[in-house]
Amino acid sequence: MTKSEIVSIDPKAFDLDSKYPKDKVQLLPCRIHFDGDAAVTSYMIENEELKSTLRGRGLRGTELKMPENHQVAVLSKSDYDTEWRVKTKQESITVWGHDEVPSIFNSSVMNTSAWIELANAIHKRM
Repeated sequence: MTKSEIVSIDPKAFDLDSKYPKDKVQLLPCRIHFDGDAAVTSYMIENEELKSTLRGRGLRGTELKMPENHQVAVLSKSDYDTEWRVKTKQESITVWGHDEVPSIFNSSVMNTSAWIELANAIHKRM
Protein backbone atom coordinates (compact mmCIF):
# COMPACT_ATOMS: atom_id res chain seq x y z
CA MET A 1 0.00 0.00 0.00
CA THR A 2 1.31 3.45 -0.85
CA LYS A 3 1.39 6.30 1.61
CA SER A 4 -0.07 9.63 0.49
CA GLU A 5 1.02 13.00 1.69
CA ILE A 6 0.30 16.60 0.80
CA VAL A 7 3.35 18.25 -0.71
CA SER A 8 4.18 21.94 -0.50
CA ILE A 9 6.93 23.23 -2.77
CA ASP A 10 8.22 26.76 -3.23
CA PRO A 11 6.90 27.95 -6.64
CA LYS A 12 10.27 29.65 -7.32
CA ALA A 13 11.76 26.14 -7.54
CA PHE A 14 9.95 25.76 -10.87
CA ASP A 15 11.32 28.92 -12.50
CA LEU A 16 12.30 27.97 -16.06
CA ASP A 17 15.55 29.92 -15.73
CA SER A 18 16.68 28.09 -12.57
CA LYS A 19 19.96 26.20 -12.69
CA TYR A 20 18.92 22.58 -12.20
CA PRO A 21 20.59 19.67 -14.00
CA LYS A 22 19.00 18.99 -17.39
CA ASP A 23 18.99 15.20 -17.04
CA LYS A 24 16.65 13.35 -19.39
CA VAL A 25 13.55 12.09 -17.61
CA GLN A 26 12.52 8.56 -18.60
CA LEU A 27 9.32 6.81 -17.51
CA LEU A 28 9.77 3.03 -17.74
CA PRO A 29 6.99 0.39 -17.63
CA CYS A 30 8.52 -1.44 -14.68
CA ARG A 31 9.25 -1.18 -11.00
CA ILE A 32 12.88 -0.74 -10.00
CA HIS A 33 13.81 -1.36 -6.39
CA PHE A 34 16.74 1.04 -6.33
CA ASP A 35 17.10 4.61 -5.14
CA GLY A 36 20.07 6.46 -6.52
CA ASP A 37 22.01 7.27 -9.65
CA ALA A 38 22.27 4.57 -12.30
CA ALA A 39 24.55 4.03 -15.27
CA VAL A 40 21.58 4.08 -17.64
CA THR A 41 23.70 4.34 -20.79
CA SER A 42 25.36 1.03 -19.88
CA TYR A 43 22.07 -0.86 -19.71
CA MET A 44 19.71 1.02 -21.99
CA ILE A 45 20.62 1.82 -25.57
CA GLU A 46 18.27 4.30 -27.26
CA ASN A 47 18.25 4.88 -31.02
CA GLU A 48 16.63 7.56 -33.19
CA GLU A 49 13.32 5.68 -33.48
CA LEU A 50 12.98 5.47 -29.68
CA LYS A 51 13.34 1.71 -29.70
CA SER A 52 15.45 0.21 -26.96
CA THR A 53 15.98 -2.80 -24.75
CA LEU A 54 16.36 -3.00 -21.01
CA ARG A 55 17.75 -6.28 -19.71
CA GLY A 56 16.75 -8.01 -22.92
CA ARG A 57 13.15 -6.75 -22.98
CA GLY A 58 12.06 -4.66 -25.98
CA LEU A 59 10.85 -1.13 -25.36
CA ARG A 60 9.25 1.48 -27.62
CA GLY A 61 9.07 5.09 -26.59
CA THR A 62 7.65 8.47 -27.39
CA GLU A 63 8.41 11.98 -26.20
CA LEU A 64 5.70 13.69 -24.17
CA LYS A 65 6.06 17.48 -24.35
CA MET A 66 4.40 19.54 -21.67
CA PRO A 67 2.03 22.34 -22.68
CA GLU A 68 3.35 25.91 -22.67
CA ASN A 69 4.22 27.22 -19.18
CA HIS A 70 4.30 23.69 -17.74
CA GLN A 71 7.19 21.37 -16.98
CA VAL A 72 8.06 18.03 -15.44
CA ALA A 73 9.92 18.03 -12.13
CA VAL A 74 11.64 15.11 -10.46
CA LEU A 75 11.44 15.46 -6.68
CA SER A 76 13.39 13.63 -4.01
CA LYS A 77 13.18 13.34 -0.26
CA SER A 78 15.36 11.24 1.99
CA ASP A 79 14.15 9.71 5.23
CA TYR A 80 15.89 12.55 7.07
CA ASP A 81 14.56 15.47 5.01
CA THR A 82 11.46 17.36 6.00
CA GLU A 83 10.78 18.82 2.58
CA TRP A 84 10.92 17.73 -1.03
CA ARG A 85 13.76 18.95 -3.24
CA VAL A 86 13.74 19.47 -7.01
CA LYS A 87 16.41 17.22 -8.58
CA THR A 88 15.78 18.10 -12.21
CA LYS A 89 13.13 19.64 -14.40
CA GLN A 90 12.32 19.31 -18.05
CA GLU A 91 9.84 20.49 -20.65
CA SER A 92 9.35 16.89 -21.83
CA ILE A 93 9.81 13.28 -20.75
CA THR A 94 10.32 10.05 -22.66
CA VAL A 95 7.54 7.53 -21.95
CA TRP A 96 8.38 3.88 -22.68
CA GLY A 97 6.07 0.91 -23.25
CA HIS A 98 6.49 -2.80 -23.94
CA ASP A 99 6.02 -3.85 -27.57
CA GLU A 100 4.03 -0.74 -28.59
CA VAL A 101 4.53 3.01 -28.51
CA PRO A 102 2.66 4.62 -25.59
CA SER A 103 -0.40 6.60 -26.67
CA ILE A 104 -3.51 8.13 -25.13
CA PHE A 105 -5.20 4.76 -25.64
CA ASN A 106 -2.73 2.60 -23.70
CA SER A 107 -0.94 4.93 -21.25
CA SER A 108 -2.62 7.21 -18.71
CA VAL A 109 0.51 9.39 -18.58
CA MET A 110 0.01 10.33 -22.23
CA ASN A 111 -3.28 12.02 -21.25
CA THR A 112 -1.42 14.58 -19.11
CA SER A 113 -1.59 17.33 -21.74
CA ALA A 114 -5.32 16.79 -22.26
CA TRP A 115 -5.97 17.09 -18.50
CA ILE A 116 -3.91 20.29 -18.29
CA GLU A 117 -5.83 21.79 -21.23
CA LEU A 118 -9.15 20.77 -19.63
CA ALA A 119 -8.14 22.32 -16.28
CA ASN A 120 -7.12 25.56 -18.03
CA ALA A 121 -10.44 25.69 -19.90
CA ILE A 122 -12.50 25.08 -16.75
CA HIS A 123 -10.66 27.75 -14.75
CA LYS A 124 -10.43 30.32 -17.53
CA ARG A 125 -11.97 33.67 -16.66
CA MET A 126 -15.03 34.49 -18.71
